[in-house]
Amino acid sequence: VLSNAIQQLTRIKSWFEDENATLAFYGSSILIVYDGYQSFSDELVDRTSRAYQEPILKMIDFAHVCRQSGGDAGYFKGVRSLLSILEEISEGLCSRQQNYQ
Repeated sequence: VLSNAIQQLTRIKSWFEDENATLAFYGSSILIVYDGYQSFSDELVDRTSRAYQEPILKMIDFAHVCRQSGGDAGYFKGVRSLLSILEEISEGLCSRQQNYQ
């Protein structure tokens, strides 16, 4: 689950690095949605089965987007910070799992 969130956030980061040279996202946010247990449809499995769903990351709140030469360094910094935090958590979980084996 965490690795999937990191992949999605890396795509957003790449867009800011490679493609966004003119937009600033003032007051915008990144929404992370995760529902740990979600029922499949009745046609696929019975009602008691549960399955992990992957997280969804979306940029939201575009009310104050404007053109700005050079893009949005502040939003990009926030994306990099969040990515760094998620990677640290992931590394901590991986090292903890290795210690138990």
